[in-house]
Amino acid sequence: MMDTALYYTFSTIAQALAAAIALLGAFTLYRLQLLAAAMPEAASILKTNTSANRAEVDAAFIVADYGKVFELVRAADAKSQRTEIRAGLEKFSRILGEKRAVLGSFQSALVASVIVILGSVIVLALTPAIARSSSPALVLGAGCVSLGVCLGLYSRLLLGHVA
Repeated sequence: MMDTALYYTFSTIAQALAAAIALLGAFTLYRLQLLAAAMPEAASILKTNTSANRAEVDAAFIVADYGKVFELVRAADAKSQRTEIRAGLEKFSRILGEKRAVLGSFQSALVASVIVILGSVIVLALTPAIARSSSPALVLGAGCVSLGVCLGLYSRLLLGHVA
């Protein structure tokens, strides 16, 4: 009887997390595309109002190297009091911070999911031995807790980065 519970529980955990990885990947790509779409506007504000070398800034802007535009302007105008420069630098900093946060949350959720899926597959392979052992309920509990951790990481990714 315990072997059936182990089989059902851990096969369900592995399948559910595999599907969740695909959904999280789609959400992450969508969010990163939104952030990438905001970069040209911030770079345009900086490009228009900077005292940095115009040729370098324009060249970086033309090839869509918005990070370089940001760095050039920040180096030249870091202490500028111009509202446009301060706003553009702040906007760009926020975009980059949000991008790092989204990628970090996704990486944590992905690593945890892969570990739990791998653990589930190992438990499935060892189910007959685990069912005969003295602690199959402990293994079931660990699987449920692991699933809960993954769901918590997914919530952090999805709810923590809603625009």
